[in-house]
Order: sequence, then structure tokens, then C-alpha cells
Amino acid sequence: AEFGGRVGLERLALTGSPALGADDWRGLLSTALSAPQLRLIALDLSGNVGLDDGVTVALVSLLADSSRGSTFPTLSALEELRLAECSLSAAAVASVAGWLTAVAMPG
Repeated sequence: AEFGGRVGLERLALTGSPALGADDWRGLLSTALSAPQLRLIALDLSGNVGLDDGVTVALVSLLADSSRGSTFPTLSALEELRLAECSLSAAAVASVAGWLTAVAMPG
């Protein structure tokens, strides 16, 4: 007999991959984060210079979808998101901060 549900991946670190460009990141995140067995509480994408504003827009979209319970439920429990040393503008960081604020304090 099985006791409880199966444990899925909770922490994912994809750090220090300078060879990956923006298109690589968008495809990788979309594919990796759509796996139904994932229940991420921590996502570390630090040290990736190819992770730019365009990737952040896609990531925020995935995060927003997951918080509404749609395609990417794997991110609905996300507590920690690390984006240090990526190629992000102040606007991209503000976009991520806006999503975090909306989730932490829903209106």
C-alpha cells in the first residue's frame, strides 16, 4: 500500500549557465515548469547572463498563470525566487516584484 502522495521536486537550481540565451531560457522554463509532478517552493536562476527582460516577462506570465490555478500549478507554492547576477533591467525587476506583491497581498 502507498502512504500518501508521491513527493515531487521542490527546489530547482539552474545557475551559472552563460551559454544559454534568452530563447533557450524561455523554452527551458516553459518545458521544465509544466511538469505536473513539480511543486516548487524554491527556484534559483542566479548567475545566468542570458536570462534577460524577455525571459522575465515569460517567467512572470508563468507565475501569474500558476497563481490562478491554470497551466502551471507547479509554481503556486513558490516561496523563493533567486535572480541575482542575471541581465535584468530595473523594469524587469519591478515586474517580478509586482507579481510577488500581488500574490502576497491579493486585492
